Order: sequence, then C-alpha cells, then structure tokens
Amino acid sequence: MFRSLCPLACLILAFAAALGSAAPAPTPGAAPAADAPPPDWFEVELIVFRQTGPDQAATETWPDAPGRPAVDTALELEPTANDAIPFMALPAEKSRMVKEWDALKKSSRFEPLAYIAWLQPPFERGAAPLVRIASPAAPEPDPALAASEPVAPPFGAVTATTVAALPPVPALPPLRIPLDGTATLSLQRYLYLTLDLVLLPADLPANPTASPEGTTFGGFRLTETRRMRSKELHYFDHPLFGAVALITPRAAPGAHPAAGARTP
Repeated sequence: MFRSLCPLACLILAFAAALGSAAPAPTPGAAPAADAPPPDWFEVELIVFRQTGPDQAATETWPDAPGRPAVDTALELEPTANDAIPFMALPAEKSRMVKEWDALKKSSRFEPLAYIAWLQPPFERGAAPLVRIASPAAPEPDPALAASEPVAPPFGAVTATTVAALPPVPALPPLRIPLDGTATLSLQRYLYLTLDLVLLPADLPANPTASPEGTTFGGFRLTETRRMRSKELHYFDHPLFGAVALITPRAAPGAHPAAGARTP
C-alpha cells in the first residue's frame, strides 16, 4: 500500500512546489480551501526599441517574407482607469522601467518604439492568450468620404453567371508601422515570455539586400521565447531591434476570473 501511494504523493508535492506562488486552480466541482489565497497575477512590462546605428540593416541578408505574427487573433490592450482588470493597458506613469526608457531616449544608438504593460492571471503554456504589441492604429477613415465610395450591389443581385467574376476574399489587414506583433506570458514550472514581433520602419520600405524585382519586403521579424525570472530585466535581441521585459508578481485582485475582467 505504501509503495502504491508514494509516487502519487511525490508527484503532488513536486507539482505544488513547481508552481510556487501561482497555485493551480481547484478541480472543477471541488470546494477550494477556505484559507487558500488566490494565485498571484503578473504585471508584464515591455519596452520595444530600434537600433539606429549606421548600416544596421546591411550586416545580414534578410528574407523577403519572414512570416506574419498572429495579430488578428491577439487581444488589444485598451486603456482603463481600473488597474485591477486583466488584459487592459496599464498607465505608463506607473512604470517600473522609467530609467530604461529615459536611457534609450537619450542614447544615439537606440530609439524607443513602444512601452506596453498589462496585468494577467497565470496561464499554462499552450493556453495563454496572445497580447498585441503594436504601434497605435491608423485613424479611422472619414465617414463622409466613405459614403461617397461606390456601393457594391446587394448579395441578392449576385447570380450564377456573375459568381465567377466576384473579387477574391480580402487579404488580412496590413501590419501596423513601424511595429506589430504579439506577446504571450505562460507558466509551466517557470515563467515563459514569447515575443513575435515585426519591425516595418517607414524609412526602410524595401529589403536593403538584393531581392527579386517586384518583391514586397515583409519586414524584420523577431521570434523568441525566454524563461523569465520575476523582478528581473530580460532582453530580447535582434540586429535591428529588441525588447526589454520585466515581470512583477502581484496579489490577485479577487477570485479568478475577476469581476468585469476581459476574457481571452
């Protein structure tokens, strides 16, 4: 009997120790312990910057089509006055990375592109939502101008003889300039942060290296997953741009998910 229980007990102890302060959620249908605190949440802060040194783009050969981050399925961070709601943009004035931002702005070698921060509960790897890391969206078109555009015929006007002439399904919307991409924070014994970013600088519209005529350059892409330590700065490197990340544990604002919380 002892031998049959020992592996299970060891597994439970190892699992609990691995999660540390981010304890697993209770089994559905089981009542949580009355004195069990909710798992810690995490504040995620990112500064994305560009390297501005001379001929930075000419040091390597870049693919014309590096691929596209899944920005169309990512959560957009919206500003809020309530900093206890997950997946909302935290105000920059509360940043713990003011010194890093100021240092980048004062440097002649770097140009800070974006500061983005949010609060989230722990998610296991593979279940964490994507968060969009991007430059501000372009302004919406003027409705008065849109009204002057020719109006397509109603769907009922399409007949069997005109189906073949219909335009193809529209492509995905273009990526934002100069920065677009996603970030994912997950927990599986350790914290992991995955960045998938594309740099599309306005002053570099074409591939700086030789490319076939007519090829549209898809930008410079950074894809990297790093194991993180909380309360420590971590750097994501690329020859042309990079990011500095800081993860800070924070007491959960209530039971998960919080009231009024955005759900992925």
